[in-house]
Amino acid sequence: MSKKKGKSYLVRLEDVIKIYDEWSPKGVSNTKIWELYIYPIYGMAERTFYRYLKNAGRLDELPEDASILLNKPEQLKIFEEEN
Repeated sequence: MSKKKGKSYLVRLEDVIKIYDEWSPKGVSNTKIWELYIYPIYGMAERTFYRYLKNAGRLDELPEDASILLNKPEQLKIFEEEN
Protein backbone atom coordinates (compact mmCIF):
# COMPACT_ATOMS: atom_id res chain seq x y z
CA MET A 1 0.00 0.00 0.00
CA SER A 2 1.53 3.32 -1.00
CA LYS A 3 0.86 6.54 0.85
CA LYS A 4 -0.77 9.25 -1.24
CA LYS A 5 0.37 12.85 -1.07
CA GLY A 6 -2.42 15.33 -0.59
CA LYS A 7 -3.24 18.31 -2.70
CA SER A 8 -2.01 20.65 0.01
CA TYR A 9 1.51 19.21 -0.36
CA LEU A 10 1.46 19.85 -4.08
CA VAL A 11 0.18 23.41 -3.57
CA ARG A 12 2.92 24.09 -1.00
CA LEU A 13 5.51 22.59 -3.32
CA GLU A 14 4.41 24.82 -6.18
CA ASP A 15 4.41 27.92 -3.92
CA VAL A 16 7.90 27.20 -2.61
CA ILE A 17 9.23 26.68 -6.13
CA LYS A 18 7.68 29.98 -7.29
CA ILE A 19 9.42 31.81 -4.42
CA TYR A 20 12.69 30.03 -5.19
CA ASP A 21 12.44 30.83 -8.91
CA GLU A 22 11.81 34.49 -8.08
CA TRP A 23 14.87 34.98 -5.87
CA SER A 24 17.42 32.47 -7.14
CA PRO A 25 18.21 34.29 -10.43
CA LYS A 26 18.90 37.46 -8.43
CA GLY A 27 21.84 35.75 -6.74
CA VAL A 28 20.25 35.10 -3.35
CA SER A 29 21.65 31.93 -1.75
CA ASN A 30 19.40 28.96 -1.00
CA THR A 31 19.90 29.41 2.74
CA LYS A 32 18.86 33.06 2.58
CA ILE A 33 15.82 32.23 0.42
CA TRP A 34 14.76 29.67 3.02
CA GLU A 35 15.53 31.98 5.95
CA LEU A 36 13.85 35.14 4.62
CA TYR A 37 11.03 33.92 2.40
CA ILE A 38 10.18 30.25 3.05
CA TYR A 39 10.53 29.71 6.81
CA PRO A 40 8.41 32.71 7.91
CA ILE A 41 5.48 31.59 5.73
CA TYR A 42 5.60 27.79 5.90
CA GLY A 43 7.70 27.12 9.02
CA MET A 44 9.48 24.21 7.34
CA ALA A 45 12.97 23.01 8.14
CA GLU A 46 15.81 23.81 5.77
CA ARG A 47 16.15 20.11 4.97
CA THR A 48 12.49 20.02 3.92
CA PHE A 49 13.11 23.03 1.70
CA TYR A 50 15.92 21.15 -0.05
CA ARG A 51 13.66 18.10 -0.44
CA TYR A 52 11.08 20.34 -2.12
CA LEU A 53 13.75 21.63 -4.52
CA LYS A 54 14.70 18.04 -5.32
CA ASN A 55 11.09 17.09 -5.99
CA ALA A 56 10.41 20.17 -8.11
CA GLY A 57 11.77 18.47 -11.21
CA ARG A 58 9.30 15.66 -10.76
CA LEU A 59 6.14 17.78 -10.94
CA ASP A 60 5.63 16.94 -14.61
CA GLU A 61 6.02 13.21 -13.97
CA LEU A 62 3.45 12.91 -11.19
CA PRO A 63 1.42 9.73 -11.18
CA GLU A 64 -2.16 9.86 -9.95
CA ASP A 65 -1.28 8.98 -6.38
CA ALA A 66 1.87 11.18 -6.33
CA SER A 67 3.82 8.43 -4.55
CA ILE A 68 6.96 9.39 -6.51
CA LEU A 69 7.32 12.38 -4.19
CA LEU A 70 7.99 10.18 -1.18
CA ASN A 71 11.68 10.22 -0.35
CA LYS A 72 11.32 7.37 2.09
CA PRO A 73 11.52 3.71 1.12
CA GLU A 74 8.32 1.77 1.50
CA GLN A 75 7.82 0.07 4.83
CA LEU A 76 8.77 -3.59 4.84
CA LYS A 77 6.00 -6.08 5.51
CA ILE A 78 6.53 -8.35 8.49
CA PHE A 79 3.74 -10.77 7.71
CA GLU A 80 2.72 -12.12 4.34
CA GLU A 81 -0.83 -11.32 3.31
CA GLU A 82 -3.03 -14.37 2.93
CA ASN A 83 -5.30 -14.60 -0.08
